[in-house]
Amino acid sequence: MKNTLKYYYDIDLKEYRKIDDNYLFDDYYFIRYYKNINAFIYNYLIENNYKVHQIIYNKDNEYITYVDNIPYVLLKLCSTDDINLDFLMKYNIILETQHNNWADLWSKKIDLYEKNIDNVKNDKIKKCFNYYAGVCENAISLFKTLDLSNEKTYLSHIRFNNELDFYNPINLMTDYKMRDIAEYIKSKCYQNKYKEMINYIKKIEPLLSYKDSMLLFIRLMYPTCYFDNYDNYMKEDNIDYTFVDHISSYEQFLKQVYKIISIYYRIPQIEWLI
Repeated sequence: MKNTLKYYYDIDLKEYRKIDDNYLFDDYYFIRYYKNINAFIYNYLIENNYKVHQIIYNKDNEYITYVDNIPYVLLKLCSTDDINLDFLMKYNIILETQHNNWADLWSKKIDLYEKNIDNVKNDKIKKCFNYYAGVCENAISLFKTLDLSNEKTYLSHIRFNNELDFYNPINLMTDYKMRDIAEYIKSKCYQNKYKEMINYIKKIEPLLSYKDSMLLFIRLMYPTCYFDNYDNYMKEDNIDYTFVDHISSYEQFLKQVYKIISIYYRIPQIEWLI
């Protein structure tokens, strides 16, 4: 790695911290290139002086550098923030792009996984499939009740576990505002911070429109952890079995959120949440 950085970027690497397959040093992050960068989003952020880690081109004027046939990108780190729910609620970068149709995307995902489930040898993933597919189908049904033709799209993230992820240009996308908020809440619930997240939802719910309330709840229903680890299994990566350990606790959490929203809005009935 030291030779690569010296040769391609004229950087003398002395000390670094390895994070999974990535390398953090000084004000730089040498990260595996796992997804095409959305050039429109990245250029928009740069041109309008929004925070984003800057892509550094190598000596060949290319932004991808291969290390043992594995693609990497060097990022110059911007200053980061304390990413929390209050920050996410105020983080409003609107981009003129097409809306994501969660119902179509999730339906295709379930169909694909269902075709392959008989080939899955991992008992925990296999036994949970029908449960999580059913929860996702409920979320799809709720999504189809909404008219979102006039909804705006916001700068969002595929996933983010820390401040580095939040400003990583490879990790950026556009979606409804509630995506990031719901994904953050789910991650905290899986750290057993259910009470804290319920209290926060109680605080923000009076401020949310019906559509935002429903989008938040629908995204909370979507079993990100299960589907991500199904993908990890298919890629032969490590599996986090949080999706098994928290089935009962997270279901109780969804019931509480459902009741909170029901105080302010008349929402479709879902028998198992009443």
